[in-house]
Amino acid sequence: MTAAAAYVGIAEAGEDRFHEAIGEEDERFDGLFFAGVVTTGVYCRVVCPTPQRAKRETTEIPIADGVDEVSLALQAEAWGRSMRTKVLTTHAGRTPVRSRHGLVIMPDAEAKPGNHVVEAATLPAVPAFEATLGEMGTRYGASVIRFAVLAMEYDSNGKGN
Repeated sequence: MTAAAAYVGIAEAGEDRFHEAIGEEDERFDGLFFAGVVTTGVYCRVVCPTPQRAKRETTEIPIADGVDEVSLALQAEAWGRSMRTKVLTTHAGRTPVRSRHGLVIMPDAEAKPGNHVVEAATLPAVPAFEATLGEMGTRYGASVIRFAVLAMEYDSNGKGN
């Protein structure tokens, strides 16, 4: 396979294929892209061995008519900021869903067995967000919560610090 063919193949396959190539240390992709950590500025070739790579999973949030769009947005953003998961809204048939305030939401996908599923928030926005942080902490640990809170510039104590 030529480098150009490999690049086109991986670009068409999408972001998940990039993560697979890194996880497998696939030499076919060496030099085609680099993996990096934005916060540290550290980057590496695909074939660089690492002690442990965090596996990226898919988190589904099933949505239905009447979902609170603000709570949903905060919930999806928090899970996405964990840097451990790709977040998708799901609905049978991928048909449009009308939110509580009339916003039409096009679901990202249909549900797939084996994905991590969290229920769409039913609480008001801030309590729903804080409940989401609690779920993330249980699943990934306190450091992930700290990272998400910093990334979203959320002031959890309400004192501005």
